[in-house]
Amino acid sequence: MRGLSVLESFMLQLVFYIIVWILDDYVASMLLIIIPVIATAILFLSFIFELIEPSKIPKTYYSYILSTILAPVIVAAIYFYMNGVQMDWLK
Repeated sequence: MRGLSVLESFMLQLVFYIIVWILDDYVASMLLIIIPVIATAILFLSFIFELIEPSKIPKTYYSYILSTILAPVIVAAIYFYMNGVQMDWLK
C-alpha cells in the first residue's frame, strides 16, 4: 500500500482547513497561527541538520512540510478575501 502523494495530502489539508474555517473561525485562526509556525521551524531545522549531516530522508518530505505551511495560509487568504477580515470572535 502506498501513501498519499504530496498533491493528495495538500488537497486533504485544504478541505480540512475549509471545514474548520466554516465551522469556527476562532479555532481556524489559532491553527493558522500555530501550525505554519511549527512546520516552518521543523523545515528550517531539517535544512540545517541536512547540511550538517546528509541523511536518507526523501526529498518529498520537504514538499509535505511545505504543503503543511502553505495550506492554512492559502485557505485563510481565500476566506479573508471572500468574507473580509471580519471574525465573529473579535466582536
